[in-house]
This record gives sequence, C-alpha cells and structure tokens, in this order.
Amino acid sequence: MSLTRTIYKTVLAFSLALVAVFTLALGAILYHTYEQDAQNTLIQRTHDVANQLRIPDDQRLDLLQEQIIPTARITLIASDGTVRYDSQIAAADLPNHSERPEIRAAIEAGDAVSNRYSDTLKTDTLYAAVRLDDGSVVRLAQTRHSLFSFMMDLSLPLILLLGIVALLCLFLTKWLTRRIMRPIEDIDLNHPQSNVLYEEMTPLLTRIDDQQKRMRVQNQELAHAETMRRDFSANVSHEMKTPLTVISGYAELLKEDMVRIEDRRRCAGMIYDEAQRMRALIDDVLTLSRIEEAVDAVSNDIPIDIRAIARTEVARLTSCAADCRVRLVITADTSGVCQQDNGVSSMKGVSAEQTAPVRLMGTQSLCAQMMHNLVENGIRYNHSGGTVRVSIVRTKNGCCKIAVGDTGMGIEPDQYDKIFERFYRVDTSHSKETGGTGLGLAIVKHAVKRQGGSIQIFSRVERGTVFVLTFPSLDDRRRVLQSASPPSKDEPTSIGGCSQ
Repeated sequence: MSLTRTIYKTVLAFSLALVAVFTLALGAILYHTYEQDAQNTLIQRTHDVANQLRIPDDQRLDLLQEQIIPTARITLIASDGTVRYDSQIAAADLPNHSERPEIRAAIEAGDAVSNRYSDTLKTDTLYAAVRLDDGSVVRLAQTRHSLFSFMMDLSLPLILLLGIVALLCLFLTKWLTRRIMRPIEDIDLNHPQSNVLYEEMTPLLTRIDDQQKRMRVQNQELAHAETMRRDFSANVSHEMKTPLTVISGYAELLKEDMVRIEDRRRCAGMIYDEAQRMRALIDDVLTLSRIEEAVDAVSNDIPIDIRAIARTEVARLTSCAADCRVRLVITADTSGVCQQDNGVSSMKGVSAEQTAPVRLMGTQSLCAQMMHNLVENGIRYNHSGGTVRVSIVRTKNGCCKIAVGDTGMGIEPDQYDKIFERFYRVDTSHSKETGGTGLGLAIVKHAVKRQGGSIQIFSRVERGTVFVLTFPSLDDRRRVLQSASPPSKDEPTSIGGCSQ
C-alpha cells in the first residue's frame, strides 16, 4: 500500500468529480443564458420585420423577398394558418400552421417565442412570431442546439481539461506526499513524546511510547530473571559441589582401603550426612521450582487449619530442637511471641481461643513447608537454651496472623530483604555448623505470596527475630481467587484490611 498512490487516487477522484460537476453546471447555466439572449434577439428581429410589413398586403411579398437574414428563416402565415411565404421552403409545400404553438400564442398575445423540434427541418428550432394588424403572423425561425448537443460539443474540451487535471494531481500528490512524510521520517522513535508532529499522530506516538516503556520493563525483568537463573544455577552447583567432593573423597578412601577399621564408621557417617545434605538441597530446589511454576495456579486452594499444621511441624522438629537445646512453644497470642523484652515490636491486643482452628485459603503442602522452614530456622540460628515461639491467631477483621519468633542472633535491618534471596545466609561463618540449604526463607517467601499473604520482620541483633505472616480472611481470599487477578509474583499482598 503506497501513500502516494492513495493520496493520488483520492485527489484525482475528487478533482475529476469537481471539474465534471462544475463543467456540467457551468454548461447548463451558459446554455440557458445563451438561449435566453437568442430568444430576446430573435423576438426583437421579428418585431423589426413586422414593423416593415405594416404596408399594403400586395407589397408584403416583394418586401419579404428582399429581406435577407442569413441566420433566420422568415415565414408569413395568414390568419387562417395558410403559409403565404417562406424564405427556405416553397410555401405551397408547407401545411397549415394554425396549430403551431407559437402561431396560436402570437394570435392571442401579439407575440410569442417557442423552442421546439421542427418536423419540417428535422432539428431543434427557436421560433419568434408577431401578429400583424390584419391578423396575419410573421415568424422568424433559427436552428438551435439542444442541451444535450450543447454538452456534447463541450465533451472534447472537458476531456482535455480532465487530462490536464490528472497530470496536475500527479505532481500535486508527489509534492504533498514529500511534505507530509518529511516530519514523519524525522520522528525520534527513541523518544516518541518529544516529537512535534501532526495532532493526528499523537495517539500513535503515545502507544509507541507506552509499548517501549513496557518493553523496557519486560527486558529488565527478563535480564533480571536470566541473572537470577545463572546465579541460581551457579549457587546450586556450588552448594552441591561440596557434599559431592566429601562423598567422593571418603568413598575413594574406603575403596582403596586407606581408612582404619575403627575410622570406617566415622567415614560412612560423613558420607551419609553429606548425602542427606545434598538430598535436602535437591528437595528444596524442586520445592522452590514447583512453587514458582504454580504461582498463578490458585484454583485448587482450600481452607487449611494452619494451627494444626503448626502443631504437627513443631512435633516433627522437637528432636532437632532438643539437640540444639532450644525450647519450642506454641501460644495463642502473638504478644507472647513479640514482647518488648525480646527486643522486637509488640502486637498486643490480638486474641484468639486456644483450641479453635485458624484457617486460611491455601495448599496443605505449602503451609507445612512454610511452617517447617520458619521453625527450623528459629532453631538453627538460636542460642543454646533459647526459645522458639509460634503463635497463630485470627484477628477481628478475619485475617490470619502467624508469628514465629526466636531469641537468636538477630538480623541487621539492611539484611531484611537479602535473607529471602536464594542461598543467602546471615552468618556465613557458621553456615556449615547450622546446616540448611540457604533456600528455606526463599521457599517461605514464595509460599506466602502464592497464598496471598505478606511478611514482616522485627529483629534486633543478639536479641532475636520475629517473622510475622499475614493472610487475608477466607471470604476475601475467595473473592480474589474468583476474580481474574491472581496475586503478583513480585509484590506482597494486603487484602481485606490486613495491614502488613
């Protein structure tokens, strides 16, 4: 599709139509004006001839024979319609003219003009008739062109004019196209809104600018995702390399029979521990991948009793807590977890019954993994003789609040966001001692967001840390799940007045 061709077709069609209509209108106006002038001239000539014929009847024929009007035919008709004289045709050959319209009109009114087809001359003819004193009528006739004939005479000039117009339109179109396209060719697509262009182009430039902004954001997200993927792959490889090296080394010693009998049990234990560590890493990686892949698949969420899940996970981690000399406590009030003497903010005033189920819309496995990781982190990063408290309550507006607090080493404020990154550890010097894969809190973050919740951290160094998870009420969450807007992958969610 060519802009030049489009403009040319439009301008040419408009110009040809305009010229044709103008020519036809002007031709019709000229024709009627010319005919009116011809009628006036012919009737005046007829009166002049009639004045000359106001003489005795026997002298009229001689006078008529002397009258020579090259452009007009003279006819003298008696009062009874008999043709007494005609300048072009023998009078004896002409029929009675009493029924001719101009003759009847002249007899009645004194003079008349008629434009009609002549049966005698076989052509369109203009007639002017004047009544004489004795009742006879003198008539002058002049051959005329019809309107159609007049227009046909204009056809050749009209065709030439249309051809000239077509050529002019071609040159005009090329000039217009260059003029129109010049500012468009100079558009700065990198900054669409900065262009001074036609007003009609503003919506297009706005759309281009919006699309470029979205593309830049998408490119940044893709670059960030690619960086995260590379870092994740590198971290997984690094984390798996250490246990594999230990397993490979001790296995080689056992294979070459280079380990004393009394040390073989210790070597086998090292191999087992590292294998378990590698298996835990693989399980966490798979869990994180499943959560990320199913972040928008919320249609299967059901009401979950999170308090029952918390009791189950605390029971599972009791032996681990005993080994670390950490006490596990489940309370029914977040103020028991978040007291000021623990170095964190207070959440007093939130109450719930001790035995009543507290439900949230989610997935059983995700809730269990989330609670397990939070409690296990509280145990691993705690001091000997410390405490991990878990509180789950239903607030007055129906939201579910989960608080998991410890009395451990605490977290610096500048590390609040970093602790949810994959493989990030607050204290890298003790990472080997505390164990873990470095993916626990990353799994918690994705699990919380997957279920429409948000996370807050309250911590002081060497005084302890509290993770507060807030989930929307069952009704609010159901409304969200029924709508077409699932929770964002990157932003925390606050629903139904549940403040973060």
